[in-house]
Amino acid sequence: MGDLEALGRLEKRAAAAAGPGEVLMAVLTEALRQGRWASGAILAPEGRGHLRVICSSGTGYEVESLVRVGEGPVGEAAAKGTSVVSLGDDGAGGRSSLAAPMLIDGRLVGVLALTASSGRTFSDNDRLVLGLFGECAAPWVDGAVSAVRHAAIA
Repeated sequence: MGDLEALGRLEKRAAAAAGPGEVLMAVLTEALRQGRWASGAILAPEGRGHLRVICSSGTGYEVESLVRVGEGPVGEAAAKGTSVVSLGDDGAGGRSSLAAPMLIDGRLVGVLALTASSGRTFSDNDRLVLGLFGECAAPWVDGAVSAVRHAAIA
């Protein structure tokens, strides 16, 4: 039941958001609340072969930093189009992390990256639920990223 409640909250908060930044924060906040995860970020494709952190909460994800597609859990999730769990040996301070791609019709629109508190890990159920959450959040993230890029061009 809690899994569906997070999706309902996401829909309400994103629909009521005043701008793209609020949409992204709604997506990230609801993902973090899903399992009371320690920190997280949303990354969007940037040019050829990179992802840029466009929204973050907590430590470990600096906004505007770049990740190369194919490198580390986040880059691997983007390259393979499937969720990747790291058990703490990826530089996240020894903490477990999960990276879930957000896809629309097979097109990567972003990656949801979450880090667990020390001593916690991501279960198979967490991976499944957060993967589904990422699928549902993908259109919101895509719209927010498009709005920001369109405003930068105008």
